[in-house]
Amino acid sequence: MNTFLSLSLDKQSSITLVEQLMQAFQLAIRSRNFPPGGKLPSIRGCAKMCQVSASTVVIVYEQLIADGLIKSLPGSGFFVVDKPLNYASVPKKIKKAMDFPVDDYWLLTNVYHSFTTYNHFGCGWLPSDWYPNKEQSSALRAVARQNFSANGYGEPQGYLPLRDYSSSYLTERSLYVTIDNILLTQGASRALDAISSAFLTSGDTVLVDEPGYCNFLSSLLMKGVNAIGVPWTDTGPDTTAMARILSRHKPKLYFTNPWLHNPTGTCINLNVAHQVLKLTEQHGVRIVEDHVSGDLMPPNSLTLASLGGLEQVIHIGSFSKTLSPSLRVGYVVANSATIKKLTQYSI
Repeated sequence: MNTFLSLSLDKQSSITLVEQLMQAFQLAIRSRNFPPGGKLPSIRGCAKMCQVSASTVVIVYEQLIADGLIKSLPGSGFFVVDKPLNYASVPKKIKKAMDFPVDDYWLLTNVYHSFTTYNHFGCGWLPSDWYPNKEQSSALRAVARQNFSANGYGEPQGYLPLRDYSSSYLTERSLYVTIDNILLTQGASRALDAISSAFLTSGDTVLVDEPGYCNFLSSLLMKGVNAIGVPWTDTGPDTTAMARILSRHKPKLYFTNPWLHNPTGTCINLNVAHQVLKLTEQHGVRIVEDHVSGDLMPPNSLTLASLGGLEQVIHIGSFSKTLSPSLRVGYVVANSATIKKLTQYSI
């Protein structure tokens, strides 16, 4: 612990001292160098050992408190929380030491935190200089000059020109759709929520990737939906395990993120994709394909929707991953009956 506190922060780095110290504390807490319930050094003590100002430490401690990693006890000091979120329930094999362990605990505490020295593409963020920042600024200025006063509520399925553009874009990627097959949503997460609300009720069973997108798993839990994990391998879901689960249970849907999978970053093998489509069709299970990072795939890449069709697959996309993480614009692609039903849950 003293070794950690005596580290020399790089004051010439483009990363601020606050960010450097914040990341160091996060790593120390997750690797148990600061165990649950353990006391942290005082603000002045930490500032002296790390050779930074007391105000820097104050900012870091306040952020750690906001993230739920530490707590302040008046008159006693700062302590690591006894059970940070659901970390105690994470299997030991996932808790192995690594720079940034990608588990439910890590995702829940970091999904909205921007790291400048670490990028894990399966988790949904890219280096800030990869985004078209200048073009976005120019586009926003152009939008601000337009008069939208007469537009009213607009189209129930979303902004028509964007749906028109998306239909052409998706057709170029072998997903032949019209504007009536597209529903715009406030991000891919909202699309997932709308689908689960429209087609599931408390007590229903669904299949999900294991590991998978933890925020959505929490949403299913709150809805009372029984989510059964299909083990994810380096070539996609374990189809042997999937066949066994499908025979034993009667899931309504299979939610999967097969391309640039979150959180592993791997992609499904085409042979496995065909097996998944065949298995789910045999058991009457519709697939919800979360293709949130699809724009990062090569232009000629296939999808489960393009392979299986919109009767079997509900496809979800997003503009957030390539334009800006803060741009919450997603879309659902499905057959007309599904889009009509989902529109009722999105207005």
